Amino acid sequence: MFQVLRVVWKSVFIYSKISNLINRSVTDIPAAITKASPDGIALYFDNLDGATLVAALANPRFNARVVLCGRISQTATKECYGITNTGLLIGKKARMGGFIVSDFHSRYEKARRWISKRLQSR
Repeated sequence: MFQVLRVVWKSVFIYSKISNLINRSVTDIPAAITKASPDGIALYFDNLDGATLVAALANPRFNARVVLCGRISQTATKECYGITNTGLLIGKKARMGGFIVSDFHSRYEKARRWISKRLQSR
């Protein structure tokens, strides 16, 4: 779990950079992601699914990792958005997998302390 937390912690800065460029007024999400991460995305932590995931999958680095932890954009929709570009992950030798935080419930306190220290040192 702590390796995942370290990876997520490092990605917070990339995420901040991307989320500052991508907001509700952006109409070209793939272009915004490419601008924020011109060398490709090394780690993408997705809780949206849909068009945002497709845009992120279009620009992976070699050995990229995609963590799926939600699909909020698909929760109340009548017709789910189909992901069609997962083949790009093959050529980049990227990995995509699910992450369910409740699987790590027994380690919550230790993780909370670890994150808290890092937040205080910022």
